[in-house]
Amino acid sequence: MAFTIDKNFSPPPTGEKRTRVLKLIEELRSGKREKFVGLLRGMVNGTKECFCFEGVVGDVYIEETGSAEWTPNVGYWSFKYKERATGHVIWEDSVLPPMVWEWFGMQDGPQESDLDGDLLHFWNQYNDGCNLMSIAPHSFEEFADALETWLE
Repeated sequence: MAFTIDKNFSPPPTGEKRTRVLKLIEELRSGKREKFVGLLRGMVNGTKECFCFEGVVGDVYIEETGSAEWTPNVGYWSFKYKERATGHVIWEDSVLPPMVWEWFGMQDGPQESDLDGDLLHFWNQYNDGCNLMSIAPHSFEEFADALETWLE
């Protein structure tokens, strides 16, 4: 089931933010990360590291900026965001902070066009499994396709 990102809710980014989304698309298609259900970044059987779509967004952000990190827990990682100037932790959670989505030029994460901007409904219906209530999982390739269409 394909989906699209509503350009009225979050207009396609330009400049550096567009370049960042292109990097995200590249990473989604790279095959470097295994898809996971339930967490940003987790472990399967204690040995295999996996990500959900939102986790890939966070991982790319960490790789590109160095201003966040993964905090290991038992079987999963939390996303920790630090203020650059002071090093103070201003976010540590199992979801991404708004500043990460903004860095990519998205207001608050991708939105499906016929959901009137209801982010929770989007994640419940169309996330690739990061939300435990996900009922229509999508592949990283489908997310990459949606992002590419959004940039057109």
